[in-house]
Amino acid sequence: MWAICGKRSEAFFQLAGWGTSAISGTIKQLMRRPRPSAEEFSVRTANIGGTSFPSGHVINYIGVYGTAAVLLAHNISSRPLRKLVCGLIGIKLALVGPSRVYLGHHWFTDVLMSYLLGSSYVIILSSLYKRAKMGS
Repeated sequence: MWAICGKRSEAFFQLAGWGTSAISGTIKQLMRRPRPSAEEFSVRTANIGGTSFPSGHVINYIGVYGTAAVLLAHNISSRPLRKLVCGLIGIKLALVGPSRVYLGHHWFTDVLMSYLLGSSYVIILSSLYKRAKMGS
């Protein structure tokens, strides 16, 4: 949508938000932490595979939606609309982590680290975006 609206820089940074997927995949390969098991906890059945650490859902939500929130915050001029949109995105981001623990698909520490890694990545992207906008 950014590209369609003629916002090429924003489109690039929104695409870069998916970089959290590479971070998650790399760490999962290194850690190989097993997911919680049904013998230990109440686990909701789901067709998920792979390892548990970090939570791919959480880190990717933070990367993609967090980056979108940053870009929208810089591009929506109406303060009430900006607060509404960013607030709704924030609610989505706040709820994805607990849902992964509640379903028994991840440990709390998997989710916590995903929030930290994803947020760090979005902060770096935000800084690069601001520098890019100042230079243009």
